[in-house]
Amino acid sequence: MQKTRKLIHSQISLNKHTLILLIITILLGIALFYRLGSVPPLWYDEGWILTVSRNWAQYNYYGHFLTGKPIPVTLMNTGKPATILVVYPCF
Repeated sequence: MQKTRKLIHSQISLNKHTLILLIITILLGIALFYRLGSVPPLWYDEGWILTVSRNWAQYNYYGHFLTGKPIPVTLMNTGKPATILVVYPCF
């Protein structure tokens, strides 16, 4: 009788731990993917890298567009081509 009671108690505590772990996993999953594109907002250099990478992937132009016309790359690209090459395949 004592052994059966201990076995049932250990199964109940295991189920509680499993339930808690499941809830934490679900909450972390929601937190990771909630408003992924807007939180946190991009800073200037991050936006610059993403737009240059997108333009290069979509339009085969390494630079920015201003009112639909290509403009040359600015000094902002100092040391960034390696980063852009990493982000480029995402588009």
